[in-house]
Amino acid sequence: MYKIFTRIYPRFIREKIKSLLVYADIKINEEEFTGLMFFSSLCLALFFSLIIFIFTKFNFLIFIALFIIFQFSSYFLVVFRADKKAKFIESILPDALQLTASNLRAGFTTERAFLISARPEFGYFSEELTLVGKKIASGKSITSAMLDMTKKIKSEKFAKTIQLIISGIKSGGELASLLSQTAQNLRNEEIVEAKIRVSVFMYFIFISVAICFAAPLLFGLSSFLAEIVTKQLSLIEIPTDMTIPIQITKPQIEQSFIMYFILAVLTTLCTFGSLILGTIKKGELKEGLKYLPMLLVCSIGLFFLVRMIIKNIFTFFL
Repeated sequence: MYKIFTRIYPRFIREKIKSLLVYADIKINEEEFTGLMFFSSLCLALFFSLIIFIFTKFNFLIFIALFIIFQFSSYFLVVFRADKKAKFIESILPDALQLTASNLRAGFTTERAFLISARPEFGYFSEELTLVGKKIASGKSITSAMLDMTKKIKSEKFAKTIQLIISGIKSGGELASLLSQTAQNLRNEEIVEAKIRVSVFMYFIFISVAICFAAPLLFGLSSFLAEIVTKQLSLIEIPTDMTIPIQITKPQIEQSFIMYFILAVLTTLCTFGSLILGTIKKGELKEGLKYLPMLLVCSIGLFFLVRMIIKNIFTFFL
């Protein structure tokens, strides 16, 4: 039934989702997935729109916005799963290569060395090592069998590593030495990346504090002051028989507009801040989207908490 909605998506989007499903190791047809993604997003958007309609005035734009949000959420869930698989393989790749090199030096044939190296602790990668061993045993070349792994793993680092090994094989290098040296280079690279992450961690903390605490605190105070000033100016009455003409106009900006403006600014800060945090910590923008829900909850929650505390304090003293 879900396949009916599949044709709504352009062909290039369906092809992109198809490759992502392979990267994420999700055993489902892309037509079923895209149809299910559209149908579930439609139902969830309708459900939450009805809830919003119960408490506030319903706007069709809310339904459209919710539908788009759920569509992107479904897509990024698959992207994050593919990235998680790639990061795991990158973390165990040096050990897997070193183990394969040791098996080759122990006298095992190439296909046998790959098959024995497929340990359970290697997770996804153990399946790939087993496939490489079987393909080599069936007569396929080592370079072709290893290159096939890059089609199932969404990792530029992994692809470049395999390309380097293949280049070394074509140049006449010994496979065991190539695998061992590559594993050592990857470990050295991990040490350098760890040092870089430690050196930029202070920037991560500074941006997080600015978004989660400083901005909500200042906006909470300023919004309350704006509310007080607006009310006081609206209550001032100037006598008409004064010698010096003084005219005070009522503020044209409503309090609701100030609240919507502040919420929009905080949401924008959290969005761009999360992208910056992802770039600092992981080196990729999309990695920062994981921090977005937490930043939104902390920032907007603290904003309303500060407003409530300040309002209660002034009510107690006045």
